[in-house]
Amino acid sequence: YIKKIFSKNKTTFCYCISEYPADMNKIDWKNAIKFDGFSDHALGIIAPIIFAVLKKQQKSKNILIKKHVKLNNSSGSDAGSSIDTEELSELVKVIRQIERLRI
Repeated sequence: YIKKIFSKNKTTFCYCISEYPADMNKIDWKNAIKFDGFSDHALGIIAPIIFAVLKKQQKSKNILIKKHVKLNNSSGSDAGSSIDTEELSELVKVIRQIERLRI
C-alpha cells in the first residue's frame, strides 16, 4: 500500500533492523529481498554483501545499501555498528564485483 502511494515519487524503501549493532541472525532474508534497499546496522560488511548477491540473483537493476561510516575512530551512538573508511572501500569493491557477475 505504501509503495503504491509513493509510486509517482523516486522513493526507495529499505529493509532495516533498528538495533545498534543489529544481530545478523535476526535478518529475515526472505523479507529483506522484497525491498530495493538495505539499511544495515550489523557489524562488518557481510550483511550488505549477502543482500547484494541475493538481489543480483533476482536480476534487480537498482540496489541501495545504507551503511554508517565513522571517520578516524570517531564516537557516537552508532559508532559501534559503523564501518571505517577502509571497510567502506572494501565493501564498494566487492559490490562492484557483484554488479559485474553474470548470474
